[in-house]
Amino acid sequence: MLARHSETTVETFSSEKNSKMVVMKFGGTSVGNLDRMRASADLIKREVMAGNKVAVVVSAMAGMTNELIGRCLGLSKTPDAQEYDTVLSSGEQISSGLLAVALQNQGVKARSFQGWQIPIRVLHRVNGTVSFMVESEKLMQSVEMGEVPVISGFQGIDTYGRIATLGRGGSDATAVSVAASLKADQCDIYTDVEGVYSGDPRVIEKAQLLSEITFEEMLEFSKNGAKVLQPLSVSMAMAHNVPVRVLSAFVPLFEGAGTKVISGSLDLERVIGVSRDLDKAAVILLDCDPSEEVQKVVLDELRKKGIMIEASAVGVSTNNNSSAWSLFMSKGDALVTAKFICCFSEVLAYSSVEIETGLSKVTVIGRGLLKKQIFLDLFLKSLSESRIDFFTLLREDLKIFAFTPQAVTSELLSCLHHNYGLDKKA
Repeated sequence: MLARHSETTVETFSSEKNSKMVVMKFGGTSVGNLDRMRASADLIKREVMAGNKVAVVVSAMAGMTNELIGRCLGLSKTPDAQEYDTVLSSGEQISSGLLAVALQNQGVKARSFQGWQIPIRVLHRVNGTVSFMVESEKLMQSVEMGEVPVISGFQGIDTYGRIATLGRGGSDATAVSVAASLKADQCDIYTDVEGVYSGDPRVIEKAQLLSEITFEEMLEFSKNGAKVLQPLSVSMAMAHNVPVRVLSAFVPLFEGAGTKVISGSLDLERVIGVSRDLDKAAVILLDCDPSEEVQKVVLDELRKKGIMIEASAVGVSTNNNSSAWSLFMSKGDALVTAKFICCFSEVLAYSSVEIETGLSKVTVIGRGLLKKQIFLDLFLKSLSESRIDFFTLLREDLKIFAFTPQAVTSELLSCLHHNYGLDKKA
C-alpha cells in the first residue's frame, strides 16, 4: 500500500505471520545529531521490514536537557515548577518530530506523539517519586493503521492538564510503560553501550558483557551507580513482566546482541557484577545507640523531607570507641540531614554530630548472597588486599556493599571483580 506525505513516498510494510509488537527506545546519544537520527531510523525500518509492529520512544538529543536547564536557571534561580517542566520537555518533542521525519524520508509511515496527545497521565509526583499510566487506545490505533508512533519520552500531563516530567531518565520508564500498555513482546533500549557489563568497563579492564540479568539484579545495578537503565523503568518492567533488552545503537546488530533483562529463579546463588556510586557522605551521631523504634521514626521523617538514607548502622566509633549511629546518603544531603537531626533531641540521645565526606559506595550484586559465607569472605578478602582498614559493610540477599574512602574505589572494584571470578577470559 502506498501513501503520500509531502513529496516523500511512504510505504506500509505488513506481515501478520510471526509478527511481534516491539517497543524501541533511543537515548540521547542515539539521536544526538542528524546522522544518528538517520542511523536510528535504519534500525526502526529493519524491524518494520521484518513484519513487526513497532512503537518508538525517544529522549532529547544529547546535551539538550542540560542546555534547557541552564537557560531556565539563567533567568531564575527558582523557576516555577510548571514552566520548568514545559521547557525541559521540549527537548523530547524536537527529537520525536525529527525522528518521524527521518522515518518518513526512508519510506516508513510514522507519526510523532507528545505525552499529552496519548495521553500519558502523571498520577503522583512527590519528593522525586512518580507514578503514571499510558492510555493505549490512540497508540494502538496508530499501530493498526500501519504507522510507527514516535513518542516523546520523559513527559506526560498531570491532573490539571499541565505538562509534567517524569524525572531524569524518565524516557526509559516511558518505554517500559508503553510496552506494558501495548502488551509488547519486547522492549529494546538502545544506548551508546553494548549492554550491561559485569562492571564499569571504563574502570575494570576485564569487565564482560552479560548476555542476561534478572530484573532484581538489574534493579540493584540501577540503584547503585550503573546508569544503563533508570530504576523506575526496571521496577515497572518487573511488575508487568516486560521483556527488556539493552543494546547499542552504534554497532551492527547480530543474533544474541545486547543484554536481556528477564525474570529469574529465586534459587539462584551467584554474583553477577560489581558497581560503584561516588560522592557519598555519612552523618555520624556519637555516643548514640538508638532503639529500632527511634531509628524508624527518624528515618521516616527524613524520607518525608525527600532525603534518601541509603543505609544506617549502629556500631563503634573509631574516634573514641563509643557507640555511634551512622547514616549514609548522597553528599548533597549531608548538611541538611545533620541540621534536621537536632529536631529529635527529645527522643534521640547523642553527644555530637559529625559529617564524613569523600566516601563511595561499592556494591557486589547477585542472588542468594546471604546463603553462603564465601560471598562475604571474598568481599572481606578484597578489602584487605586493597589495604582498606576502615569501612562500613552491610549485606542483603541481592547485594553486599561497603562505604569506603573514594580514593581507593577503583582498586577495590577491580579486586572484587577478580576475586568473584568475573574477569573476562583472555
